[in-house]
Amino acid sequence: MAALLHQSVDCKHPIVGRLPHNITEANFQKADLLLHSLYDAALHAERVAMKLDCVATALRRQLISYDSAVNWLSDLGLLDYVFRSEFSYEAFQ
Repeated sequence: MAALLHQSVDCKHPIVGRLPHNITEANFQKADLLLHSLYDAALHAERVAMKLDCVATALRRQLISYDSAVNWLSDLGLLDYVFRSEFSYEAFQ
């Protein structure tokens, strides 16, 4: 890690070369943790989107009723993603 730290500071790359000289290994560890958290959040968002799309497809193709779709979304814990005040009919008027 220390070798990477010295390489990044001495690098002539236009972006990397502008990094401040006070980069520490702790900062690299924080950045690594943040990158892993961002990756996990992106995977979670993809799973939520796939579940919402699955319910929407079933409803669109009339394989389930409105009430079944609402119950399914409730079982998945996704009603808060769907029934939000900014998406209400009144918000569009």
